[in-house]
Amino acid sequence: MRRLFHIPNSNPVASAPAATASTPIPSSGLTFIDNSQGASAAATELSTVLESALEQVDFSGDLNAQLKQLLHQLDSEASKYCNSKITNEDSGIDWKCSQAKAQLVSIAWKCAHGTYKSHNGIVNTAEYSVQSDHVAAPSLGGSIKAWTSTVVRPATNLTAPNEFLPILVIAIRGSASKMDHVVNANERPRAAGYFIDPNMTHGSEIFAHAGFLNSAEALDESVAQRIQSYVTFEDVKKKHVLFTGHSAGGAVASLLSLRYLSTGKFSEAASFSCINFGSPPSVSVPVDLARYQAFDKATVALSIINEFDLVSRADRPYIMTLANLIRSIYGKSPLPIHEEMPSIASDTLDNSPVHPSWPKNTVTTDAPDNPNKRSRPVEGTAWPVPRLFYHHVGSRIVLLMRLESDDIRLRAVEVPSSEFEKLLFCRIAVHSGRRYSERVQLLKDGLFNHHTGWT
Repeated sequence: MRRLFHIPNSNPVASAPAATASTPIPSSGLTFIDNSQGASAAATELSTVLESALEQVDFSGDLNAQLKQLLHQLDSEASKYCNSKITNEDSGIDWKCSQAKAQLVSIAWKCAHGTYKSHNGIVNTAEYSVQSDHVAAPSLGGSIKAWTSTVVRPATNLTAPNEFLPILVIAIRGSASKMDHVVNANERPRAAGYFIDPNMTHGSEIFAHAGFLNSAEALDESVAQRIQSYVTFEDVKKKHVLFTGHSAGGAVASLLSLRYLSTGKFSEAASFSCINFGSPPSVSVPVDLARYQAFDKATVALSIINEFDLVSRADRPYIMTLANLIRSIYGKSPLPIHEEMPSIASDTLDNSPVHPSWPKNTVTTDAPDNPNKRSRPVEGTAWPVPRLFYHHVGSRIVLLMRLESDDIRLRAVEVPSSEFEKLLFCRIAVHSGRRYSERVQLLKDGLFNHHTGWT
C-alpha cells in the first residue's frame, strides 16, 4: 500500500476539472479498462492535493528513500494529535474469544499469509491436518487475484476437536504487483445489488469499491466450483467455508462472503464465515450479520486490524485527509474534501465532512504558509477525520501492544464504527505480514487481555 503515495515520474501538473475524480467516468464494460480509468482519476486528484509535498521531491535522487522519509514525516505529524491511537476512554470493550475461535483466526491468517508465498503457509499440526485443494495464479490485468483453497480437518485423535472444523478456507492474495495496485486505486463506488442481495441491508441500496467488486465478480465462478466440490465430497453433515485475506485480498474476500451469505447459495449445505487482516473497507453501508449468526452459530465475521494500520481506513476521503496532513507539514492550508462520489445518491450516505464530535476549528496554526512557524497542536487536539465512506464486514477487532508490568502485552478490543471512524491511523510498518503473524500467534496462544494462556 505504499503506492497509495506513488511518486510520479515527472513534476505534477494541475489537472483540468474534467479530469478530476469528482467527474463521473463511464464504465467501459471491460474490467481492465474500468480499473485503469478509476485508478487514473484517483491518482490525478491525489497528486493535485499533494502538489506542495511533491515539489520537495528530488526526482534525480533516491525516490524510495524519499518516500520512506515522507511516510515517516506523516506518521510523526499524526502522533501529535490525540486521535492517532486508541486510548482507554475510546478503546471499546475487551474482545471475548474462545480457544477454538482463536485457533480459527490463526488458521485463517496462515492461509491468507500463504498466498504471498510459493508454498502453502499452513502445515499439519497436532491439532489439525491440512489438504491443499486448489492454487490459482492472478490474471495479467490484475482483476483476478491469486487465491488458494485449503481443507483443514481436526486431528483424528482429539477428544475435543475444534467446533469450527473441518473447514474449506478460501484465501485471496493481497497486493503483490503493479496491476494489483491499479485495482486497489479504482475506488469509485459501483452498485453491488446484482452481486449482494439488498435484503442483507434491509433494502438499502448497496455500493462497493469498484476495483474490489470487479475482483470478487471475476473469482465468483471458480470459487463456487471449489465450494460445490467440497460440499459434495466432504463427509460431514454441515460443511463450513471461510473466506480470508490480508489487505486488499481481505476486501475481496469480504465481498465474496457477503454474496454467499446474502444469496443463500449453498446455505443448506454449508455455513459461511469471513476473517480478514488489515483490510481496507469495501461496502457503502454497514452490514448487520447478527441475524445470520443467530441462525447459524458457526458463522464468524471478523476484521482483524493492527493499531495504527493505515490501510484499515483507506477509503478515498481518508486518503485525501492524509494528503492534507502532509500539506500541513509544508505549511499549506488544507483543501476541501468532497466525500460524495459519482453514482451515489446524497441520501445513501452520511456526507458530513468530519466526524460530528470534532470541533469545527480543531487544528490551527499561527502561520499556515510558513512551515517553520507552525504551532504544535495544543495537547488533546484531534486532527479532523472524515466519517467512514466504506465499511468493513464483521466485528472490528483492533490489536494493541501495551506496556504492562514492564512487559509489552497484547490487548484485543472490539471497536465500534462510531469510535473507529475518529481515529487517525498513519503507519505502514504495522501492516506487514510479520506484524500480523506476531500478534495472531499471541491470540492463538491465549496471551492477550491479561491472560497468560488457555489453561
